[in-house]
Amino acid sequence: MVDYKKLLGRRRRRGNTGKKTRDKQGKVVGVGKKVRSWFSKLARAMLRIVLGVAVVGLAIGLVAGWWWWRGGTWNGVNRVSVLVGDRETGEVRLYSYQGGALGGMDAVVVNLGRDVLVDVAHGYGGYRLGVLPELGRQEGYGSKLLAETVEIWLGVKVTGVIEVAKLASVDSGRQQWQQFRSVLWTVGDNSVPVGDRWQLWWQSRGLSSSQMVNFDLIEGAVYEPKTLPDRTVVYNVRENKLDVLVNSYLADGLVRQRSEVGVAVVNTTGRKGLAKRVARMLTNTGYDVVGISDSDEVLEDSKVLAEGQVMADKPFLYPAEEMMGVEAQEAPLVGKYRAWVVVMLGKDMEKRFYER
Repeated sequence: MVDYKKLLGRRRRRGNTGKKTRDKQGKVVGVGKKVRSWFSKLARAMLRIVLGVAVVGLAIGLVAGWWWWRGGTWNGVNRVSVLVGDRETGEVRLYSYQGGALGGMDAVVVNLGRDVLVDVAHGYGGYRLGVLPELGRQEGYGSKLLAETVEIWLGVKVTGVIEVAKLASVDSGRQQWQQFRSVLWTVGDNSVPVGDRWQLWWQSRGLSSSQMVNFDLIEGAVYEPKTLPDRTVVYNVRENKLDVLVNSYLADGLVRQRSEVGVAVVNTTGRKGLAKRVARMLTNTGYDVVGISDSDEVLEDSKVLAEGQVMADKPFLYPAEEMMGVEAQEAPLVGKYRAWVVVMLGKDMEKRFYER
């Protein structure tokens, strides 16, 4: 006979209340199998969560990467220059870096001062350099007015302008450059494209003191002091000395390497003196300007034309393209202009120099 009392006691000792658990097929399953099934479901759910987080993280990374590089204009090998303005003192510094690995002075810091009189872009006349950030805000140009003025004045393409509350006073070129690398990430008044900031910060991380130079244009006798009736001192520029310094330290090394390639400047606007001023800018950048002329053809937009052999040398054409704000076009030039590259000045360039 079956001892039911003994059997019931065994079930109670095993923790079985007598309630049967069945799977989807209706089969009776034990507690252990049920627990294993629960853990399996939990593991699958956790795996889905992990994969979902990974996909979202990848998407965020791609979007962030695009954002970091958006709007960058620097190709990473030519010279790039950035202006930094001190809102407290009005001082302006130029930080310039030669990309790639050409050797020589790759990083240059120039203290432009604040009291030098410059001919402001868009026909505003003579102003002290230190007041241009505020003038730009008042006239609706923003930092672009300072950038374009310095481009015309020095003949160096300016990638962007950064305004900071206070620039620390440091002596060595290395200290100056380290300060600049931290200033690059200033949030707010910073017109340097984010992609260019990242490239510049990364490329210049390992510079040695022998690759850097810093100088002050006042101490370098480039400026000539002038005392005004109210006893304040301003400075006029000795342009010949300025051009020597700019051509020595701020010219693009990749342009200088092809000194055999002649560049002609053609003025289509009828504005006297415009071709000469643009030729000076190109010369300070490192180009060999072989001729200046006028044309009866009036262009609204400037052009950069180049022979086929030169079109393949993108780093050589890059500074001229950036300066004119256009891409180079291929054209037969040597027979007509006796130059491999021709810069055609249009009404847009005239407005940059003379018109508001």
